[in-house]
Amino acid sequence: MFAFYEIGKDEYDNLKCPCLFEFDGDRTYAKIEFDGDLIKFA
Repeated sequence: MFAFYEIGKDEYDNLKCPCLFEFDGDRTYAKIEFDGDLIKFA
């Protein structure tokens, strides 16, 4: 299963998973779930 979720900065900061893009200024935060694995990006 593949899913995309927009999340808040607090959830982004608390996620312990690989990061696709690092935070760099004023951003929108999201996570992608694929077969139970998470990746976060900003």
